[in-house]
Order: sequence, then C-alpha cells, then structure tokens
Amino acid sequence: MASDVFAAVLWMLASQGAGGGEAYQQAVEARLAGDFAAAETQLVSLVQAHPDHADAWLQLGLARSALGDFQGADEAFVRTLELAPDYPDAWLGRARIAYFRNDYANARRHAMRAGPSAEADALMARIEAAEVASDLPRWRLDLFAGRASLTNGLENWSEFGLALGRRLDASTSLTLQMDSAERFGLDDQYFAVRLDRALGDRSAGYVALGGAPDAVFRPEIALRAGVSGPLGDGGWSGSADLFAGQYLSGDVQSVTLGIYRTFASERLRLGARLIGLSDEAGETRSGFALVSEWQAAAPTRMSFSYTDAPETSEGVTLDVRAFSAAVRHELDDRRAISLTLLHEDRRAYDRSAFVAGVSWRF
Repeated sequence: MASDVFAAVLWMLASQGAGGGEAYQQAVEARLAGDFAAAETQLVSLVQAHPDHADAWLQLGLARSALGDFQGADEAFVRTLELAPDYPDAWLGRARIAYFRNDYANARRHAMRAGPSAEADALMARIEAAEVASDLPRWRLDLFAGRASLTNGLENWSEFGLALGRRLDASTSLTLQMDSAERFGLDDQYFAVRLDRALGDRSAGYVALGGAPDAVFRPEIALRAGVSGPLGDGGWSGSADLFAGQYLSGDVQSVTLGIYRTFASERLRLGARLIGLSDEAGETRSGFALVSEWQAAAPTRMSFSYTDAPETSEGVTLDVRAFSAAVRHELDDRRAISLTLLHEDRRAYDRSAFVAGVSWRF
C-alpha cells in the first residue's frame, strides 16, 4: 500500500512538471473563487495540451461537479485514476457523484478506496444515514377532522381531510391531498398535489398545486411554493413561502418570510413570520405571526402561535387575530396522534375550533 501511495505522489509530481504550471494555478484559483465555468474552460484546454496531467483532470472533475455536470465530472475522475490509481481525492470525487445519484453501494465502495481521512469519514457518515433513510417506510397517511363553533348564532363549521404521501427517494416525496369543508351550509372539496425535496443537509423546498372544483369559498386553483434552511451555524434558520390563488371574488397573492432560532439543544424553537398579501380587490395588507415549539419529551412536541394577519376565507380577505396550541405525540416510529385548539377573532364573529389527527407510516 505504501508503494502505491508513493507511486501516486510520483505521478502527481510528474504531471505537474509536464507543463502548464501557471495555467494550472490560474484554473485552480478560479475554481476556489467560485468561477467554476471559467475554471472548466481553462482546465479543458490544459488537459488537451497535457493529457497526462492527473491534477488537472482532478480539478476538472471538481469544477464540473460544482456545475452539476455529474457525468462529465465522473469521467474526469476516472481519467485521474487511470493516471494515478490511488489518488484519494479522485476516489472521494467519484464517491460524492455516486452519493448525489443515490447510488449508495458505489458511493460506499469509492469512499473506502479513498482511505481514512476526516473528509472521507464525514462522507461515509452521510452515506450511511442515506442508506438508513432508504430503508424507512415509503408511504405516509395523514387523516384529520375538525369542528368549529362560531359566535353570534352562526352555524358550526366542520372539516375533514387526508393526505397520502410516498417517498420517491432519500430526498424526494410526493403527496396527494384532499379535504372537505362545510361552512355556512356550503361545501367545498379541495384537491392538491405536493412535491417536497431536500436541497441539502438541512435545507428543503416544496411546490404544491391544487384547486376546488365548483369552488364556493376555496380557490378555484392555487399554487404554493417555499424553501427553508439554516442561516449560518448559530442555530438560526429561515423560510420563504409564496402563494397565488384564484377565487370567485378575485386573485390573491401572498409572501411569508420566517426567521427562527433554536435553544436547549434544539428542544426549543422560537420564531416570527412576516406576511404580506395582495387581496381580491388589489389592496395590500400585512401581518405577523409569533411561533414556538417545545419538545417536552422525546416522543412529544408542543407548539403555540399567535397570529395577527390577513386571511382569505369564504372568498373574502379578513384581518384575523388567532391563538393556537397543538401537541403531537409519536406512539412509535410509525404512528402519531395530534390535537390542536384554535381561537380566532374575526371581528364579525369569533371562532373556536378543535382538530384531531392521526398519522401512519408504512
């Protein structure tokens, strides 16, 4: 093994001495500065002039990987290993490409060929976590039902719904949603499809498209999208959500921006959301929400929120003040129950609601 490593070092030294020293350094500096396209262009010219330059092939693979050209990156890493069979960074590059493609078997094999290092160990941990996730239940079913009482002698509201989701791979899931609501003696059924995808270790995004056939108070068609993720390494995170809906009364658009901070080893989470909305009459409204989550015990999590913001309900946008309290309890690794209490001040009337839900993963 020592002789193989020594041979790899000789190959690298030989390739650097083969020519293109200044051009190589410029290309590396461009890649490290984040100008991956320029680095790729320079490195392609370099390997054409010096096809045995193992380091240049490695840097080309890294630049192409950063550009999302995983096939081209893998080809460059393969060429590196043809010139220097025990080049650790090339094996790590191939391992990352396989990991990005959800090919965990080859990712593990390539990472092991890279040999022991902090970087290889960190990548192996991510591979192992992804392998565990790939063995988790693929389906999830959520059911909920709610009942609300209104003041001023108005009729009660009721609502129930379900969501059936399937994990497509380690980072992507697709969910079909349906709920039926009865308000003031009128019924609406809303259907939607939602795609969620992990965008990194702790970042995620989603897009959802839905609508209510023969809509009365729900949107005839609606689009939602959002992203969330960490803001630095200090326990801060953020979110952004967009909504556009077409109601019988007109079009409504909204933007919600959130910022959150975790405490107590992430058992406590506090945050705030700013809400901006353009209502069906084209008027601009704004509001806010304060939120908190507390994990009292491992299987139980409680959340509380106060909202003072515009809300489109019954096809009309109203300013609503609301307080909610919820608890979710994991019965085991596949089943959970949730309970939510909500009180709203809608000026014309108050609404108090109770919602119960269950979840199964299978």
